[in-house]
Amino acid sequence: MRRGGLASEWVTDHKMSVIDGIRAHVSLPLYRNAYSLILSSTLSSGLGLVYWVLTARLYPAAAVGINSALLSAMLFLSSVAQLNLGEAFVRYIPQAGRANHRFASRAYLTSCVATAIACLAFLNGLVFWFPSLRFLREDHQLGLWFILATVIWSIFSLQDDLLTGLRATSWVPLGSTIFARAKIVLLLPFAGLAHQYGIFASWTIPMAVACLPINLAIFRYLIPAHAQAAGQLTSPIVPSQIVRYVASNYLGTLFSLVATSFLPLIVTQRLGATANAYFYQPWMIVYALQYIGRSVAIHPDERLLQELRERQKTPAGRARLRQRVAVEHTLAHVGHWQGRRARYCGTRKNLFDLRRTAVVQNLHVLMAGQHAAPAPSTITGPAL
Repeated sequence: MRRGGLASEWVTDHKMSVIDGIRAHVSLPLYRNAYSLILSSTLSSGLGLVYWVLTARLYPAAAVGINSALLSAMLFLSSVAQLNLGEAFVRYIPQAGRANHRFASRAYLTSCVATAIACLAFLNGLVFWFPSLRFLREDHQLGLWFILATVIWSIFSLQDDLLTGLRATSWVPLGSTIFARAKIVLLLPFAGLAHQYGIFASWTIPMAVACLPINLAIFRYLIPAHAQAAGQLTSPIVPSQIVRYVASNYLGTLFSLVATSFLPLIVTQRLGATANAYFYQPWMIVYALQYIGRSVAIHPDERLLQELRERQKTPAGRARLRQRVAVEHTLAHVGHWQGRRARYCGTRKNLFDLRRTAVVQNLHVLMAGQHAAPAPSTITGPAL
């Protein structure tokens, strides 16, 4: 009897230790955000499979081919016009602080304008590169619908990266799941009412409806909360740095889009809408399945970075970080004015100015530390 009691106590303790370990693991922002993104991709891919299976059952092959070509064109133009700003959100939003609202608004506006220009250029040139889709240009209402849907899709795509940068990835699976379920629900009535463009309508209408409340929550609640949590611990956003960052991989993004979203357009032009329907269904299923196995790369020094974040929450750590932020702001301004605006753009002069500014700023930090605490042991060194 005693052995049975000891065994049950060991099992209970083991279960509690496992549960505590899982809670500690999920409590880390990195893993929590990663699991939220994986969950969003899995749910979107699974519901997407159901969606395209239903379209094959409910709609004729010609309608599926035309609508899938419209969706492919929308996705292609939107991805081109997003200008890799989603990657910039993930990179710069966590450290932008109060500048997040201005940065996100300008990025949204830039992407929307670029998307509208890309759509107009696409519609005006349909006669030359895709004559099979010239009905988009002939039907003005459908063309306007296509432009508005593409612009809204750009915002809908960027909002996931913006939520990732704000460390609010729990919103991502919520929005994607609502959108995917609404698409499936609208397939049924549109199959009888407007089967010609019912697939395109079932895709774009839920997207427009879901985009408004999510972005309202982002700009009214999530961005101010993130800025308040960051306080003064922010880094300046230099537009030239963002341009260089998004331009570094933009060419690779274009090649990837040509290999994915562009293929259904080529099939529609060369073989017709019916052939595209039979091509698009298995191609989309395979394309969706690859996101189920989405992997997350972990930084090799993640433990040290997590320890640094914990130290930054202490009063001493926040004080040291404020000193570092002051240095970064100064160096960013010096680097900005020593760029193309400088009278002499020599490398040696620019490096000299940056090092001189860093030395002077560190001396100010050391002098402030000496006046605040005379004991030599309390001075930990320069901020850089």
